[in-house]
Amino acid sequence: SGAGDVDVWGVEILYVEKMSHNVILHTLTDSLSMRKTITETEELLKGYGFVRTHIGYIVNLEYIKYISSKDVILTNLKTVPISRHNIKLIKDAFLKWSVKTNEWSFWFNI
Repeated sequence: SGAGDVDVWGVEILYVEKMSHNVILHTLTDSLSMRKTITETEELLKGYGFVRTHIGYIVNLEYIKYISSKDVILTNLKTVPISRHNIKLIKDAFLKWSVKTNEWSFWFNI
């Protein structure tokens, strides 16, 4: 990495939030700002267990505790919004990830 760059291990990222012209990577221990668009960040994280929940949020499937019709609750109890038209995509991605990783400690609000 170049001067001023910070290396972040993907598994440590809980979620990504769009903030003006930056994205904020919320990790297990810190929040880091990066000058990228949410779409660029989504492309970087594609295939690594992340899903776009809303126009301004990407969530790591590893840290989803609960999915409701309006929000995703993460294991740290942070609430991240879900776009109505993304709900099926999010649930499908989470179920596929759960089967792949044998992770079944979650709740759905049906």
